[in-house]
Amino acid sequence: MFCSSLKSVTIPSSVTSIGDYAFSYCPLTSIEFAGNQTYDWVPTVEGSNTVGGYIIQKGNDLSTNTVAGCLAYGKINIKLPAGKSSITNLAFSWCSGLTSINIPNSVTSIGVGAFIGCSSLKSVNFAEGSKLNSIDKYAFGGCASLTSVNIPSSVTSIKRAAFNDCSSLKDVTFNWDNDQLVTGKLTLGTDLFINDTSSQTISFHIPLGTEDQYIATFTQGILGTNITANWISYIQWSITDDGFISPANKDLIKGDVTIPDTVSGKVVTGIANNAFSGCIQLTSINIPNSVTSIGAFAFKDCSALTNITFAEGSKLTSIGTQAFSKCALTSINIPDSVTTINDGVFNECKSLKTIDIPSGVTSIGESAFDSCSALTSINIPSGVTSIGDNAFADCSSLTTVNFDVNSRLTNIGNYAFQNCSSLTSVTIPSSVTGIGSWAFESCYSLTSINIPSSVTSIGRNAFESCTSLTSVNFDNNSQLTSIDFMAFSKCSALTSINIPSGITSIGFQAFIGCSSLKNINIPSSVTSIDDSAFDSCTSLTSVTIPSSVTSIGEKAFADCVKLTTVNFTDDSKLNNIGNYAFNGCPLTSVNIPNSVTRIGTNAFRNCSSLKDVTFNWNIDQLVADKLTLGTDLFNNTSSSQTINFHIPLGTKDQYKAKFTQDILGTNITANWIDDIVPPTPTPTNSSNLALILGLTFGFIILIGIGSYLGYRYYKHRKNSK
Repeated sequence: MFCSSLKSVTIPSSVTSIGDYAFSYCPLTSIEFAGNQTYDWVPTVEGSNTVGGYIIQKGNDLSTNTVAGCLAYGKINIKLPAGKSSITNLAFSWCSGLTSINIPNSVTSIGVGAFIGCSSLKSVNFAEGSKLNSIDKYAFGGCASLTSVNIPSSVTSIKRAAFNDCSSLKDVTFNWDNDQLVTGKLTLGTDLFINDTSSQTISFHIPLGTEDQYIATFTQGILGTNITANWISYIQWSITDDGFISPANKDLIKGDVTIPDTVSGKVVTGIANNAFSGCIQLTSINIPNSVTSIGAFAFKDCSALTNITFAEGSKLTSIGTQAFSKCALTSINIPDSVTTINDGVFNECKSLKTIDIPSGVTSIGESAFDSCSALTSINIPSGVTSIGDNAFADCSSLTTVNFDVNSRLTNIGNYAFQNCSSLTSVTIPSSVTGIGSWAFESCYSLTSINIPSSVTSIGRNAFESCTSLTSVNFDNNSQLTSIDFMAFSKCSALTSINIPSGITSIGFQAFIGCSSLKNINIPSSVTSIDDSAFDSCTSLTSVTIPSSVTSIGEKAFADCVKLTTVNFTDDSKLNNIGNYAFNGCPLTSVNIPNSVTRIGTNAFRNCSSLKDVTFNWNIDQLVADKLTLGTDLFNNTSSSQTINFHIPLGTKDQYKAKFTQDILGTNITANWIDDIVPPTPTPTNSSNLALILGLTFGFIILIGIGSYLGYRYYKHRKNSK
C-alpha cells in the first residue's frame, strides 16, 4: 500500500491470500500470477488507476465483491480472461468507471447484481460461441449508460429485473428461435426492463419469423412497468467455411437488407447460390466490399428488388448465373473489379434502363441481358472478347449498341441481339470474326450494317426479318466464304447487295423474301446457289450467273415475279438446275449451257412469258443418257403456252424423242427449231492461207484468204419454217 514507485508485481503460486487494499495507491502497470492459483476473493485495489484499479485472479470464477467499487477513480474497459466460468454476485457492482466489458464464451452464469450500479457501462459484449445460460436478478440494474445488449441464444434463464432502470437502453437483441420460445425452455422473471421513473421504448430485435411467439412470451408483466416494446425482425445468417452466407426464413424477408461483412467471426466473401431467390418482398440490397462472388440464382425472382448498392472499394469479381434474373432493377453500377458477367445474370429484368459494364469485363455470358425490355443503350468495353448467345435478345427498347474503338471482340453469339426491334444502327468492330446465327434477327429498325473484312462467317438467319435494312456493306478484302441459311431472308427493304468476291456458297434461303432487292452481284468465286436463295425477291429484274456456279438449288429464284432475264456466261460450268428453280418468273428467254446435266422437276413452271429456250446439247449427250430431266419442266398451270426451243442443227429428232409431253409439262406446245450451228475448232496456222469453212446441208461456204487470228467459229441460223 502506498508503494509510489511500484510498477509491477508477480505473485508466486505459494501465495494463498491477498489482504485488503494490499496494492492500494500503487502505480502498477502489471500484475502477474506465476501459477494457476485461485483465491476465494480478490480485494479492492483502490487508487491503482494505471491498471484500472482491479485484480482478477486466474481461477474459474469471479468472487463476490471481486472489484466492487474499484473503478471510481478512472474510466476503463475490462476484458475478462478466458477460462472464467462465472461472474458471481456483485462482482463488478457499483464500478462507476467501468465503460465496457468483454465476457468470454466460457462464462455460464452472471450472478445477482454482478454489474449493478455500473453507471458508465455502455457496452456488454459476449464472445462468439457464448455458453452463458443464466442472468440473475438485478445483474445489470441501474446501468444507466447501457444502450444495447445482445443476449446469446444459449441463455435459458433471465431473472427478475435483470435490466431494471437501464434508462438509456434502446436496443435489445434476442436470438431464440420458435422452438425455444414455445417448448418451455426459457425461464423469464418479471419486470426484466422495468423503468421506475419514466416511460421507455425499447426495440427488441428478434429472428425473422418469430414475432408472434415473442409477443406472446414477453407480456407486459415480463417487460416491466413503463416499457413499450418495438419488435423488429432481423435475418439470421449461416456461413460456410469459405465465407458464403445465406439467410434463414428467406421467404419472410422484406424491405431493405444489408449483408453483414462478418458472421460468426468469419469474413463474408460470398453470397451463396439461391440465397435470396424468390424473396418477392425484398426491395433493396446492400453488399459489403468484402464480397468477391455472388452465387448462381442468388437473387433470382426477387420481383420487388429495385436497388443494389455495392460498398465503396468493392472486391466483387464474379456474378453467377441468373443471379439477378427477373428482378425489378431500374439501373445498376457493376463494380470495376468484376471480370465476368455470367449466363442470364440480368435475364428478364424488364425495368432495367441503364447499366454500366466496367472496363475489366472480358465476357458477357449467354442471355446475360435477355428480355431487358426497358434497356435503351449499352456500351461494350474494349476488353470484352465474346458476347454470348441471347446476350441482349428481346431488348425491345435498345436503340444503340456502342463498341469501344479499341474493341477486342471476336464473336457475336447466336441470337445475341435477336428481336431488338428498336435498334437502328450498329458498327461491328473490325476484330470480329464470327456473327452467330439469328444474331440480329427481327431487328426491325436496323437500317444499315457494315460487315468488316475480319468476319469469316455469318450464321444462319443472322439478319432475318430486318425489315428496315436497306444497305449491307462488306469491307474490301473480306474473308467471308459463305452466306449461311436465311442470313438476310425477309429483309424486305434491301435494294441491292454486292456479295464479296471470296464467297463460294450462297446458302439456303439466304435472301428469300427480300422483296425490294433489285440488283445483286454474284461474284465469280461462287460455286453454288442453294435452295430458295433468292426465292420471292419480287423486285429482282435480272441476274447474271457466273461461270463458276455449278449448281442452282431448288426454288433458287422461284416467284421472282419481275425477273425477266437470266444470263449464263459462255464458259459456264453449271451442271444442275434444281426443282422449281425459276418457278413463276416472267422470263422471256433462257439459254441453257451445254454443261448442264440435270434440270429438276418444274424448273421453269409457270414462266408464262417464256417464248424462247435454247438448248446446246449435242446428239451424244441426248442419246447416251447423260441428261437427267425432271417432269413438267415448263408446266403452265393456268393456260396454253407455245415455246420455241432452239437446238443444234440436225438434232430435232433426238430432242423430240427426249422431251416428251410429260417432261415439257401441261399446256406446253413445243416448236423445235434446229438453227444452232455447232462450234468449229479454231485454226492454228498463222501463215497467209485460205481458210475454208465448209458448212454442209447446202449452206454458205465462206472462203477467206489471209491471216486468220482469233476467229473461232461461225454460226448460221436458218429459218426451218
